[in-house]
Amino acid sequence: MKQYRSLIRPLFSKIKTAKGASEYLTTITAEPRPLVLLFAADLCGAEVLNGGFLQLFYNPTGVVVPEAIEGLLVVGMPELAAVVEQAIKPLGSPYPRDQEDRQEALLRAPGKSLEEVAQIAKSAPHPFIGFREVTEKLNFDELSRQFWRLYRSENGGFVVAADRYAKSIT
Repeated sequence: MKQYRSLIRPLFSKIKTAKGASEYLTTITAEPRPLVLLFAADLCGAEVLNGGFLQLFYNPTGVVVPEAIEGLLVVGMPELAAVVEQAIKPLGSPYPRDQEDRQEALLRAPGKSLEEVAQIAKSAPHPFIGFREVTEKLNFDELSRQFWRLYRSENGGFVVAADRYAKSIT
């Protein structure tokens, strides 16, 4: 079993990511920062590995991205953190933690007109498919491939790096 997972497992019931930035930020303040960073890095990795950066940014889980970047740095994966930082650039600064704000930023980022976005949304069979079509020029697919490669290789891979970090904080 992944050792770091035993440390962060309790956080999955304590840290709230689905109800918006305010609740998330409140729930992480009650937990030790090193564990929050490890939790966020793990959650970010799970989302990107499952559906790429667009899925991470589209879903409520995207609220964890700033802590995930910091978490990737503390576990010793600066190249992976840099890929995440590159992926968030089109969303603007500060990073939009609220899901609705993030989704609006995703729609604005490619520079399409409101009419173009509306037409794409109207013809898409599902909202996520529409987001995918609108954002295809943002290079999320290539950045996701870079993430997947580095997740497995940098500093021994995420699991090895996360376990090493977990041992250093316990």
